[in-house]
Amino acid sequence: MSTGHGSNCMELNWKTLASVCEVKYHSHTSLEFEARIQVVDKAFFTLSSQLNQRYFVGITMCGSQMCVLLFSRGGVQSHLQ
Repeated sequence: MSTGHGSNCMELNWKTLASVCEVKYHSHTSLEFEARIQVVDKAFFTLSSQLNQRYFVGITMCGSQMCVLLFSRGGVQSHLQ
């Protein structure tokens, strides 16, 4: 993916992504759900692109609430809130 802002901007490549953090301004049920869905999508794309990668760590921060999710090829293995 290209950001389209010139050559000085970083490009996102699913093959090089190690982990992801989704940040929302407030701890609300709908925002927490949206953040987790975004992390799940990015974990899927990353694990699909990195065939030798066994695990993927995703973090959501919604207001003062933080959740750490550990994904494997079988889905979410564990989460810590």
